[in-house]
Amino acid sequence: MSVNSALDALDDSLPDLLLLDMSLPTFDVGENEAGGRPQGFGGVEILRHMTHAGIRCPTIVITGYEAFPTAAGKTVELSELRDNLSNEFPDLFLGVLHFNSTYDEWKIALEKTLVGLGLNSGESQ
Repeated sequence: MSVNSALDALDDSLPDLLLLDMSLPTFDVGENEAGGRPQGFGGVEILRHMTHAGIRCPTIVITGYEAFPTAAGKTVELSELRDNLSNEFPDLFLGVLHFNSTYDEWKIALEKTLVGLGLNSGESQ
């Protein structure tokens, strides 16, 4: 999914929970489209749109990156990103999970968050 298609989807219907990748292409990748400019903070753009449009949806940010370069050449570490998102989007943002296919910590953290929201983890109890 791209920033543009995510914005369109949010305008069409409101999910109960949004799992949002922080880094997204501008446009959907297609047969003749490369996805446009990659946006390291594409997730922030989506959260800002949600705030301005009055869209209220709990959001968990998931990313495979541990740090993000800014246009000014500075690096934003995951902990700083978490603090920034928490301050800017207190009504939407639930947390940041660092996705790493080698380890299961992100899955455990996601499951704890979902259980904390009262959502079933999908396992039989």
